[in-house]
Amino acid sequence: MIFVGIQPRTLRAAMFTWLELVAAFCLIASPSLAAERTISIALARSVNTVPLWGIQPFAAKYGLKVEFVTAATNADMLRAVAGGVELGTVGYQSPAVMADQGISNVRIVAGVQTGLANLVMRKGEELPSWKALEGKRIGQVPGSWVAVLFALAAEANGVDLQKVTLVNIPGQGASQLQALKGGDVDGIVTWSPTSDAAVVQGVGEYPNCCDIGSTKKYGAGNQLLAANTAFLADKTTAVNFLKAYAESMDFYANNSTKAVDLIVQYSSAPRDVITASVKQGHWTTHVDIEALKNVARAGSKFGFTKADQSAHVADLIDLKPLSEATGESVERLSAGN
Repeated sequence: MIFVGIQPRTLRAAMFTWLELVAAFCLIASPSLAAERTISIALARSVNTVPLWGIQPFAAKYGLKVEFVTAATNADMLRAVAGGVELGTVGYQSPAVMADQGISNVRIVAGVQTGLANLVMRKGEELPSWKALEGKRIGQVPGSWVAVLFALAAEANGVDLQKVTLVNIPGQGASQLQALKGGDVDGIVTWSPTSDAAVVQGVGEYPNCCDIGSTKKYGAGNQLLAANTAFLADKTTAVNFLKAYAESMDFYANNSTKAVDLIVQYSSAPRDVITASVKQGHWTTHVDIEALKNVARAGSKFGFTKADQSAHVADLIDLKPLSEATGESVERLSAGN
């Protein structure tokens, strides 16, 4: 390009202006060339979070980069998101907790997974029916979502929990397995991969009668994806992230070997156990709002809320960005699977 009748200093200024225009055009034409937007995510090294641990290649398509803030419990992750971390995974009891504690800057924006919360009995311990739980010693991690879901499902199936001996054990998988191996309990309610480790090691078995995620009223909900409202205010970024999230979930749900590879990498759990674990759950972006309301009604009974918060749960769920990202209606996304 030739600039006629322009002094050198003016020429340099004109060239920089032209180059800036070219650069701006390139960024508009190719979003991947734009500066990456970094998004923070609080999550555990659990089986169900593989679509998030593996999201970076999908996020990069939208000019996004993720950084992880590892946390151990649903409460830890909820506190992180309320405190400014942009996204995090929480439990099916979390919306009720949010309402009860007046947490107004967090919204549920997608599902993560159903399943992976299990009752496993000691090998050889007969359990022909739900009612047969009466008289048994069942180990649980007190206050955990899996313990709550077990109690809800058992009562829904006619079990008198006063006749079940609930034994509190630590949340570490090794402690739970030892309690089962040592005969301290007849069964444990726990998460994958601990429950799957019991089966793979020949210590425990899943009872055919009693899937704690099988009740229509409470479902098998495990984890939800929550977002800080400040993050949601940037609608374009929120929708693009959820597009990447849905793509990542679809990839790992349809490539179980890849899912196992990644889970083994970030969790350090044995491959044979993780291979069993991925068969126990179902990754889904859907959120069963009716189940969340039913769980909230039981909050005060189980101590995770002071009062029934079921009337406020729906106000803390925003599936509109997910609907825009996936093309599914909000009604379909909120109906579970």
